[in-house]
Amino acid sequence: MFSFVTDRVNPLGGRCPYQCSYCWARDYQERFGYLQKRYTGPPRLFRELLKRYEEGDFVWAVTMRDPLSPDVTDDMINELFTWMRMSPRATFLLLTKNPARYVELFNLLPENLVCGATVESNRDYPELSKAPSQWHRLFAMWELRQLARNQRFLCVEPVLDFKTRDFYRKIVDVAPWAVAIGYDNYNNRLPEPGLRRVYNLLERIAPITTVYVKTLREKWDS
Repeated sequence: MFSFVTDRVNPLGGRCPYQCSYCWARDYQERFGYLQKRYTGPPRLFRELLKRYEEGDFVWAVTMRDPLSPDVTDDMINELFTWMRMSPRATFLLLTKNPARYVELFNLLPENLVCGATVESNRDYPELSKAPSQWHRLFAMWELRQLARNQRFLCVEPVLDFKTRDFYRKIVDVAPWAVAIGYDNYNNRLPEPGLRRVYNLLERIAPITTVYVKTLREKWDS
């Protein structure tokens, strides 16, 4: 959980199609069997969870699956957007690996939505996930900057090995409100960068945006 988040809610169920090999949510669902039924089958909304929020609330909406994957219908997304507008003084965060959907729906985005994207690297790792490539995610977030006034957020977690200078430039192009960065916490033995490289990236981006530092450690195979 990010330190700026005051609440999280999961009004969207169904099986996430991206099936990332390091998905903490899927592991959580498997360990707690009562969650499995909610996250199998096609996407569906649990409208009873769509409560109202007050000024100062920062709500991470949909944490247990991707909220903007292609199987989630426009009608479902618009219903979530309508729910966000009902609490105009609260702030909502969506975090997706398909930020191109923000671009497709940019004229419908609520003003109180922070458009977040998980971008673990500037290199692509198709063997780890069925999600859109890292390059496509970064490009979509750059496009969003040109189209919408919404704040943007990048989550570099779990961080995967990257090219420092290019990744820094891509982050600058997105101009995020904030960036969160951290290593894998679940012993997935991912292709990780060395800790010195992560510190170097942090030093570069700290002057241009707010940085939320998550788990930092030596890479597992160092």
